[in-house]
Amino acid sequence: MNENQYFSYLDVGLPEAVEKMKLCGELEAAVDCIDQRLACTNLPENLRYCLLAEREMIRRMPADFPYTRAEAMDIIRAEIPSYTEEEFDAAVACGQIRFIYLHGEMRIFNRFFSSMCKSVPEFRDRTKVALNGGESSGRGSKGDLRLNRSMRIMKEQGALANRITIRATVKVEDTAFKPGMLVRVHVPIAAACEQQSDIRIESMFPENGQIAPEDAEQRTVYWEENMQENHEFSVTYSYVHTAKWHDVETVLHGMPMSQGTMQDAGSACCEAAQRPSGVPELPCLKPEALAEYLKDTAELAPHIEFTPYIRALTEACAQGCTTPLEKAKSFYDFITKNFRYTYMPAYFTLDSIAENCARSFTGDCGVFALLFITMCRCAGIPAEWQSGFAAEPEFVGGHDWARFYAEPFGWLFADPSFGVSSNRNENEERRMFYFGNLDPYRMVANRAFQAPFTVDKRYFRTDPYDNQYGEIETEDRGLRYDEYKRKAEIVSFEELA
Repeated sequence: MNENQYFSYLDVGLPEAVEKMKLCGELEAAVDCIDQRLACTNLPENLRYCLLAEREMIRRMPADFPYTRAEAMDIIRAEIPSYTEEEFDAAVACGQIRFIYLHGEMRIFNRFFSSMCKSVPEFRDRTKVALNGGESSGRGSKGDLRLNRSMRIMKEQGALANRITIRATVKVEDTAFKPGMLVRVHVPIAAACEQQSDIRIESMFPENGQIAPEDAEQRTVYWEENMQENHEFSVTYSYVHTAKWHDVETVLHGMPMSQGTMQDAGSACCEAAQRPSGVPELPCLKPEALAEYLKDTAELAPHIEFTPYIRALTEACAQGCTTPLEKAKSFYDFITKNFRYTYMPAYFTLDSIAENCARSFTGDCGVFALLFITMCRCAGIPAEWQSGFAAEPEFVGGHDWARFYAEPFGWLFADPSFGVSSNRNENEERRMFYFGNLDPYRMVANRAFQAPFTVDKRYFRTDPYDNQYGEIETEDRGLRYDEYKRKAEIVSFEELA
């Protein structure tokens, strides 16, 4: 078992003493207590694995929370001199400003300021900070207008495609480099999926990179090298990304649908009589193929779990819904109309991501996607993860979203994060668009959450669940985020007729 498999045992939970030490920020004492437990020869195997994962999570927590409350207030007041302590308290209370305790003192999340600029328009207006990327943008901005345009073209023409070329690099930080060190490097690249075709590796350095199969669940280029000099590992790849229009609203607003099970859905969605005018004929699963998708209705510890609260919440949201499509829409509405976007600490350090999101009503793109996937699966609706980049002509950034299965279409998309931002920008048409559809500004590298690489890592990944910018490990450990540089950039972007 490699170290990344320990996370599947997090639901075992910490011993009471360790949990209390962790919550109050006595992290060194918590690690010491864990070490004492690990030294016991009679420790149950599943508890041992849980403690090994928690030990590393606890050790990594402080890196994301460097500021005292006073330092955080100074950062805000440098931009907004009139910002009050009461405003700060309110942002903490609603989960907008994340924190932990370290030796009893509140420590503030390192990205709290940019998080508030991104998701609180009135705060951003007071700072005059400009943000890049469509999801980050306010009404009328360049990114906002691009998404509206793509939505309109897809509805008029049925699809919109782009050929996108991306260059991705990773490099060990000079401070972490030692001549002759062995490194194992993974850089994510475009994977074959419904949206992506004609994938080309244009160049790579070094040229001996091992390219994973196109259908790998988390696709990468892999290098292994004893480096004498510190250099970048890079790959340039291109692909065609095609976004097809799915007229979900037509179905939701009047089409009679089967109330059958998942097994019934394959045949029902393939019948022309079930398809209204204006809904294109789409590939769907045949009954004999449905069995392989049963994993997409299953729990996946530690974050996709049907806890009592998740079961009750799913049942409450689905009340009055009679079809899988209606249920999935109710979950999407619950998240996009009620939740607030916040940047998150490293997923490595997080417990019970979906359930904690459902309690806090805050999260980022991956957190929202996990909650949507969890609720769908809890309701018996197949749902799975996709991630990689939001890739626009002048912007590329990590992003996560979901797929789900519902008749009469087959597989559809949901992007709760873009739905949250659309709701925040009072764009209801676009909020509805991201239930069933995606824009054509994406790069899909990962098609499963918590999946291993083709050449698996031996030691802790920086992100044990997803891979957007790459991973490096040495002969004896995985490098942390502050020990290597990561970059992705758009090389070329062409809209296809």
